[in-house]
Amino acid sequence: MSGNNQETAQSVLSKLIARLEKLETLRIETTITSMEVDVDPKDQNSVILTPVKGPADGLLTELHFVTGDMRHYQSPKMLGDEHKAVVESHLKRVAESKEIVHQNIRAIVDLLTGLMKG
Repeated sequence: MSGNNQETAQSVLSKLIARLEKLETLRIETTITSMEVDVDPKDQNSVILTPVKGPADGLLTELHFVTGDMRHYQSPKMLGDEHKAVVESHLKRVAESKEIVHQNIRAIVDLLTGLMKG
């Protein structure tokens, strides 16, 4: 392996470690609340949604990378059939997020392996 590739791999690895040390928890949030809807002044075909202060219901899932724990919080109102589609959508996002994290880690490992081999 050439010295340049090894230096590049070491640089990427050092940066990666520095960022991963700060990364402890992935949060997936789904909130149902009242929203103020405005037309986007930059694009008349788009809208800007702004949450209105007040009560909200929702779901929160936290994936803790260091401990491997997963915590799931859910408003009591989200337990009924009325919000079943929202809950299913949230759980789908959780599964997709976990897969994205795994894919990204594999891509980083593959990149570093390739750099190390030169």
